[in-house]
Amino acid sequence: MDKKIQFIQQWNETQKNKIKKLEDAGLNISVETSIYGHIDYLLQQIEDVDQSKFNILAARDNERNLKEQAHRTIERLREQIEIKNKALKWYAAIENYEIGNFTVDQNGELDEWESRVQQDAGEKARTALKGEDTP
Repeated sequence: MDKKIQFIQQWNETQKNKIKKLEDAGLNISVETSIYGHIDYLLQQIEDVDQSKFNILAARDNERNLKEQAHRTIERLREQIEIKNKALKWYAAIENYEIGNFTVDQNGELDEWESRVQQDAGEKARTALKGEDTP
């Protein structure tokens, strides 16, 4: 709250205290119905507006944070889709099913002639499902 409003609050409290002293002295004066009671009401309205402004600013910050978080999540999901699409394209490529590739066994001898898909044995798929990129 700014200094002018604080000054008005202090001044109003002083005036209300004076009226209370007059009430105590037997005069028929009420703080609530006096101008000072109305000033109290207006000061409360100012506080309510200030609180509303604060709430609006906090909501905007929260909204901004949620948007940033959503953006990061979307980017992460796009990366995951790209990784999985890459693996699917590899499995979909006909040349990876052609026989003619071979493996070398532990003794250094040629083993069965296998396709790349047979050699891979699902490793690219398992890696992609973990969310990791494959070569």
